[in-house]
Amino acid sequence: MNTKQFYFDGIWKKIESHPKYNLGKRELNALIRFLPTVRRTIPQPVNILHLGVATGREVPYLIRYCIVKNYLLNDICKPVLQKTFSSLQSLFPSIQFQRKMGDVEVVGIIRTLRRSLYGPTLIVLVANGVIFSKKVIDKNIHTAMDNEDYFLLTLETPHAGMYNSYLIPPVLQLLSKSRMNITQGNVQCNYDKENALMNMKRNETTLLTSYKPTVKQLRARMALSGFHEIALARYSSLHITASLWKKK
Repeated sequence: MNTKQFYFDGIWKKIESHPKYNLGKRELNALIRFLPTVRRTIPQPVNILHLGVATGREVPYLIRYCIVKNYLLNDICKPVLQKTFSSLQSLFPSIQFQRKMGDVEVVGIIRTLRRSLYGPTLIVLVANGVIFSKKVIDKNIHTAMDNEDYFLLTLETPHAGMYNSYLIPPVLQLLSKSRMNITQGNVQCNYDKENALMNMKRNETTLLTSYKPTVKQLRARMALSGFHEIALARYSSLHITASLWKKK
């Protein structure tokens, strides 16, 4: 399914406002709890390269806890990126914002984005297990980073209720954009423990995949991809991890 469909027809707003959609709230809560650690750890001031920024709801909190030199907003959907950029410029007139479209799964895109910033940079990918389910993203981020850069990542961990936020009507409506009628009765959810992937399928067609690792799995993947752990927190009640990495 085209990722851009996330933002068309107002469906994403319906997802965020649905009373049974708590994944986004938990992810944001975990990020807010972790940001004091980020502030203490990374050099200040710092550039921020925010991958897949979407509506930008995390941006005010990152600005609150970081002294920002330049803030580069990236997304794949031009109308949403422009709206987010304009809104943030209005809210934070003293911050130097940039906006650049690009699919971060394409080799070389993140490196190109990073090269437009000078000095220590915090690369941010939060609340986006769908993007991080693609193994190519590890290499793309690692290749883009300078030795002075940091990578901030949040992810949901596996738990019994992890399917709940995906089975609400607006998510099913979104998945129906794949030209199939998707309902709770005909969609199957499963968790691949070995690869830490939650999958939503109809028959043999995969509709959505999201990476939901244990702490052990996350550490193993990041080490294999050439990252060194700087800080990691697991918020058990939220079923979310937040972590900070550098290149080895």
